[in-house]
Amino acid sequence: MDIAALKAAASDDLKQGWTVTKAGQVKGDNGEIYKHRYVLALKKILMGIN
Repeated sequence: MDIAALKAAASDDLKQGWTVTKAGQVKGDNGEIYKHRYVLALKKILMGIN
């Protein structure tokens, strides 16, 4: 379950109208949700687990 949650968080198919920038930042209608490299870091962690 934990790994599935991380994969969903790192997915480019985000719900809630969020977008992921090329820098790995997650943005919503009101600005930044997660800082630069957030999604990139999650993907790097997941690559190490698999």
